[in-house]
Amino acid sequence: MRQSIQDIWSKFKSVLVDETVFMAVVVLLVAVISFGLGRFSVASPVLSGSAMTASLPASEVKTSEIKVETTTRASLNSEPASQSAGAETGEYVGSKNGTKFHLLTCPGAGQIKEENKVYFSSKQEAYSQGYTEAANCKGI
Repeated sequence: MRQSIQDIWSKFKSVLVDETVFMAVVVLLVAVISFGLGRFSVASPVLSGSAMTASLPASEVKTSEIKVETTTRASLNSEPASQSAGAETGEYVGSKNGTKFHLLTCPGAGQIKEENKVYFSSKQEAYSQGYTEAANCKGI
């Protein structure tokens, strides 16, 4: 038994007349569209030198030609590192107004205002000044 497009469309419309089914379809569509937009809006991660070479065959990798460019927060602000307030001098950072310290790569370190940052070269230095490890910073 063949059905025409009009028959299929009329059955589809009769199913959507039920409010529960209609709302379920709307919620599903909104969820799928939101997920797709969220994935689309995320920028692709920048590959480091080792990650770039991992995907290449060993015969094509020339270590003398690999250049990895690093940037600091000071250079992103178009301000020379020597002029930026509190230039990065250690592995760990804390806030003048807080009691926790973070690795420079932790998300919590990025939330500290540049003028409030206190840098430590070691955990012991941070401990000696009364700071404790941040719980949300993995790898400390």
